[in-house]
Amino acid sequence: MKNRIYPKIIAFLMTKQCTAQCKMCCFGCSPNTKEKMPLEWIDKIIEESTQIDTVETIGFSGGEPFLEYQSLISEIKHAKSVGKKAICTSNGFWGVTYDRALEIVSEIQEAGLDRLSLSVDQFHGEYVSVDRIKNILRASSEKSLPVDIGSVITKNRSKLARIFDELAEEMVNVPHYTAACLPVGNAYTQIDKSDLIYDDYIFSRANRCFETTYFAIFPNGDVYPCCSQAGATEPLKIGNVQEYTLEGLYRKYNSNMNIRILKSEGLNWYLNLAEKIGYRKFFNEKYVNKCDLCRKIFSDKQFMNEINPYLEQEKEKIYAKYLETVRNDK
Repeated sequence: MKNRIYPKIIAFLMTKQCTAQCKMCCFGCSPNTKEKMPLEWIDKIIEESTQIDTVETIGFSGGEPFLEYQSLISEIKHAKSVGKKAICTSNGFWGVTYDRALEIVSEIQEAGLDRLSLSVDQFHGEYVSVDRIKNILRASSEKSLPVDIGSVITKNRSKLARIFDELAEEMVNVPHYTAACLPVGNAYTQIDKSDLIYDDYIFSRANRCFETTYFAIFPNGDVYPCCSQAGATEPLKIGNVQEYTLEGLYRKYNSNMNIRILKSEGLNWYLNLAEKIGYRKFFNEKYVNKCDLCRKIFSDKQFMNEINPYLEQEKEKIYAKYLETVRNDK
């Protein structure tokens, strides 16, 4: 046990259905996408999380989890009943009026929600008005429910600036996080590559992954150590909740050689190996950030096949470095 990493957050992507169809959505969600996770899978994992005390937080997102409102309320209560924090992400479509927003905020708070995250940017703004976000922020302030805002950004931020000018009063003391748009999901075809924000210094960074304390469970039951579709690649897939218990998934997680390398060495291990074997493809492209680079590396089947012998040769050395990293991070 002491030589394993145990993720602290389990996040359920409850559904891929959404009230919006944002151009930047990494999951390709829309009103017409009906895929959703059976509640018995969520219940199973929440119950099994009681056996692993390092799991601190249960998250609910989508798609739009508030489309499954009664199920969301039920699962928030379930998470709280087993001693976990509960968080949720929404686009805020339900903040139609202040009274309606206050009613829903009161209900999710009573269920035990610890924090609400709102997705607010120029892309979501095409589907959810600023007034609805204002209603939710005011209601959350009235009920003292912690709330934060996340925005996906591109080079063109003029619309984003106008949105937050309108929200200035309501956003006092509300944390705001931004993330550069990744060329995955809808964004791969709908966002012009010239509008993406590239990292010109990507190859001089350590590119170590710190998101590996995260379990993201997709609607089909697949589990990845990353909350982004960019990380949903076959070499990083941990397993499926239909086939494994949570403890079984943790064992697979800790025995995954690529996850070990990401944790202990970072993506530069792969870049150095690519250079060593003359695989120059990765060095001829631009990347938004290390998540984008990660997606490119692990989606390249030819490269992953070519490095298999090196993974086997370095197995013991990688494991030793991984154990050292685990001990140092505690």
